[in-house]
Amino acid sequence: MYQLNNHRLITGLKVLTPLLILLFIFVWIASHGFIDVTVENGSGKNLTYKVLNQGGDTVATIESADSHIKKIASKGTAQITVDGDSKSYFKITHTKGFLGVTKVVASLQSEKSRQFVGNNPHFCMHYGQDILYSYDCSEPGGLTAHLPATASTPTTTFTEKEPPYIPLIGFIDAGGTNKVLATDDEENSVSVYDIDPDLRLTNAARLAEASASDSQNVLSYKSGFIIYNHGLSKIAYYESPVSSPVSIKTISPDEKTKNPVGLSVYGDGIGALFNDGSDVGDIGLEGNQTTGTIAGSSQFITYTQDSAKSYTLNKLYTSGGLCGDTKLCLINSNVLDVYDIGSGEAKYVFSMKDVQRVLPVNGKAVIATNSKVMVLDQESLSGSTQFSYGSGQYCGISQSANGYVLCQITTKDNNVALYINTSQQNTDSIDKKIYGLLQSPDVSDVSAYKNFIYISPNLGQPIYNLSSGEYEYDPAIKASTNKNINQLIGRLGINTSRYTVINPLGN
Repeated sequence: MYQLNNHRLITGLKVLTPLLILLFIFVWIASHGFIDVTVENGSGKNLTYKVLNQGGDTVATIESADSHIKKIASKGTAQITVDGDSKSYFKITHTKGFLGVTKVVASLQSEKSRQFVGNNPHFCMHYGQDILYSYDCSEPGGLTAHLPATASTPTTTFTEKEPPYIPLIGFIDAGGTNKVLATDDEENSVSVYDIDPDLRLTNAARLAEASASDSQNVLSYKSGFIIYNHGLSKIAYYESPVSSPVSIKTISPDEKTKNPVGLSVYGDGIGALFNDGSDVGDIGLEGNQTTGTIAGSSQFITYTQDSAKSYTLNKLYTSGGLCGDTKLCLINSNVLDVYDIGSGEAKYVFSMKDVQRVLPVNGKAVIATNSKVMVLDQESLSGSTQFSYGSGQYCGISQSANGYVLCQITTKDNNVALYINTSQQNTDSIDKKIYGLLQSPDVSDVSAYKNFIYISPNLGQPIYNLSSGEYEYDPAIKASTNKNINQLIGRLGINTSRYTVINPLGN
């Protein structure tokens, strides 16, 4: 009997094994397909292709001089990136199963123009009329004007030193002019002012129906601006500082998700984010980072003058908002989730890792990650890198006219502000060249502002000169350091016809 049962078992396994193999092959074929990538302007370039899965992890990297590749990949949502010759392209796509072919046609785009516009900015920044202003977001005091450099002086700052501090709500750009909104607590009012580089406020225009107790935040919107309270329950649109406000219809969030996170605008759209978290605030603020997914839920409410629409999300989001006519870009623990709300429901589209901030700029979504800033076309789900950090590290980003201002920590642990002009292409990567100077042992520090570059040589300790009776730097070290700096400027390719390089040791 034992031999008979054993024989039946062996016979069963012989029959079952091929079936299992066939099933495995069928499942594998059903869950895999091909990605076919053609780079329109990739001829003659050394290209790096990457395939990232939905979680943002790189699953394949191909380096090739060929402008066409074909790669097998798992079925599902994937991010295809192509980099080459300081140009890039990425596409969010849904790959097919049953060995189907998903075609991607890539057009590499150059990074965007960048200029240094100030040193050591605060987290909140406003750049307009060639002046950068920065401040501590929600804390009084510390408002700073970052003054332009000249041929004789590097960029400097003018900062509020002592009370009474400007009761600042925020900045707007009205017709190309910097404007400040500030409160008057004694009169319980809000006014719009002009501001100059010496932080003097002039030409006050008191806002109708605005009170200091209710109006605590401001956003540029359409041709004017929106003011709103911290609880996001009162939102009013002003076409100009002298116009009557238009109240925006709001609804209260659910009891569970009543914690207000922030207001966002895109085109004519207005949206508010709420969550059920406690003490999570805006995780994206400098020095307030977290790791791991934060548990909880969120509610996003879109507003118009006459109606409001609510979306429930089973994830706790700590920043983000509207990033398209029908798109939401929301962040939880540096993971960006994009939703489509065009059908009346929030439908998940894709995710991206290591995201610090997302901003709507010129009709596109600008995404600041830990290594670069990318632009996403929300309709085609494609884009490119506009700025790669190199040796710098992220420390903040703010929207500006024709682009944005990016804060970076340099290799000397100082912060710099860079204005990224999205309407112009990058031609010289001056930021990377400045960081190259900073890495030299012959350079103590560099202060850059637009076309001016001020170099502080590293000359070591001065020595006592018996003849003069004074401490002086060793002439041989001065000569050697000067020679090394001049040679480094040449090796880095800094265009001295375009940039004025000031070196106190001479040329």
